Amino acid sequence: GEAFRNISLVDTVEKVKIYGTYGITYRLTGKTMVTGSPIAVQESEDDTLYLVADTLLDQRSDSGERVLNAFPGTRLYRNDIQGVCDSLAYHFTDSFIVMLGVPILWSDSSQITGDTLTIFRKNGQMDRMTVRKNAFINSYIEFDHYNQIDGRDMDAIFGGNKLKEVDVFGNGQSVYYVQDDDSAYIGASHIICSNMKILLHQNKVEDVKYYDSPTGGLYPLNDFPAEHKKLKNFVWFPERRPHREELLKRLPE
Repeated sequence: GEAFRNISLVDTVEKVKIYGTYGITYRLTGKTMVTGSPIAVQESEDDTLYLVADTLLDQRSDSGERVLNAFPGTRLYRNDIQGVCDSLAYHFTDSFIVMLGVPILWSDSSQITGDTLTIFRKNGQMDRMTVRKNAFINSYIEFDHYNQIDGRDMDAIFGGNKLKEVDVFGNGQSVYYVQDDDSAYIGASHIICSNMKILLHQNKVEDVKYYDSPTGGLYPLNDFPAEHKKLKNFVWFPERRPHREELLKRLPE
């Protein structure tokens, strides 16, 4: 079956609505494709997820598993997370999202990049995330200062939609700025090691554990070497962060 102009696909179970200007559905294979500036909207009790791309492909298997694929030029927005990538797969059954093709994810003041990002959700919120290959997390501090975590792979745990713990596996490096009791920045740390564990509170580093012969140290802020201020794989893309208003333009009037 085909539909043209101002189409909508509504799923009352998953609370998902997909809008576009062209749609085609294959009943026997359980596939529905929507194009023409499509947008998917999933409502929950505390927030709404908006997902846009050139094409949205909704797939249902005989076992009942449902996956919503978005490609290319994918952008997503929720109050707690925003992201861009080439392609995305949202697995409704197990409540996780896989981002591929130069994915970038923002959560509060943190920017997360890697070859593959997988976000696991629980009770409508981010629960944990895996970053595979070229994993990097950074957050803006002030002026030209950024807290940074670099490594081959990372596992992250969230609490209250904020980063709570990050485990780095392989080629670990970190830069973070130290504050005194009055929240003034007084020093900066640069450490290189194989694996590390970073504990955070309100996006501020509380404790770091280094494993396998760490090297580096803590410097007074004015003596922090310029070559350590930004790690080799540092990237920062605030201009690419999606905004709710631009995605809402795709909704039908």
